[in-house]
Amino acid sequence: MSTTLRDVANAAGVSVMSACAVLTGGGRNVKVSEEKAKLIREKAQELRYEPNLAGRSLRTRKTDTIGVVFQHLTTFGEEPYYYQQLLDGIMAALFPRGYTLALSPQLIKGEGTIQVSNGRFDGVLWCCPDLVETSIESAKSLRLPVVMIHAPKEVTAGLPTFAADNERAMERIVNHLVGLGHERIGFVVKPHVARTSEGKARINGFLKAAESLHVKGEVLLWEYAVEELSNYVPDAAPHTALAAYNDVHAGHILSRAKDLAIRVPEDLSVVGFDSSNFCERTQPRLTSVHQPIERMAREATECLLRLIDAGRENLSETRLDTKLYDCQLDIRESTAAPSPHRRGT
Repeated sequence: MSTTLRDVANAAGVSVMSACAVLTGGGRNVKVSEEKAKLIREKAQELRYEPNLAGRSLRTRKTDTIGVVFQHLTTFGEEPYYYQQLLDGIMAALFPRGYTLALSPQLIKGEGTIQVSNGRFDGVLWCCPDLVETSIESAKSLRLPVVMIHAPKEVTAGLPTFAADNERAMERIVNHLVGLGHERIGFVVKPHVARTSEGKARINGFLKAAESLHVKGEVLLWEYAVEELSNYVPDAAPHTALAAYNDVHAGHILSRAKDLAIRVPEDLSVVGFDSSNFCERTQPRLTSVHQPIERMAREATECLLRLIDAGRENLSETRLDTKLYDCQLDIRESTAAPSPHRRGT
């Protein structure tokens, strides 16, 4: 039979309230001397007492657990560098405060049914959301704090948002490629990613930059297999440069190009997004936008913890916190001027 709080209190010769104050943080108005507190802890250890966390949650109305929602998440295997940086940032803020994180594949299920508002979490970090109307309105109506990561602020009014300045980042990519002489540029993104808020933001930023510089910009909905790259073998390839939504997709392009004897950057320039450590290991080393993922995740989590500390009654006063992160372009070896025989349309 498991040891109860009353067993510990009896062994230490104190009241149950005193034992509760020392071992579970309850009974804030109960004063316990250092000597008594030490004795209570010793008796708890001798009796192998384990606090009832479920009961504690009911008393404090806190679970010390943060829900991290990733839509479309199936495995970390495809994008390990991104998820490592993101989770490192979240954990750097959570773990020193004694919080646990729990991964959830969705915020909304079925006909707008909330999955995270049933007392499991003290707050939610919502990453890379689709931002369909139902999801946004549901998130705003939650009775717990929600902070968005990778979501443009213009579509998340009323929720704290931490995101890259995607428009400026895509402008830097296009400026770099046009400066090298490229006039036909493709932006490669997975079909389901193109529907996310950040996918849309990067697509819009890319097309806007291409139009302003009077070059041909085309959005290419490719899976990671990049089978469409076989069309780039002839001299009349559709584009002389490809910018990818992330480093992983760019890496698949580099690998497939090697199989097809397409030289990078001589025949085709390739640009990634995130500038993770992966870029230093590709052949050639990958030019990529540097996105401060770890910092972004850490600061978003710190914002969420401030909201939790402020309490539910003060949420309306702090929900408008927003931060946009500038992203520089790290130029490596995968971009160069287009070959003369590939310049033509």
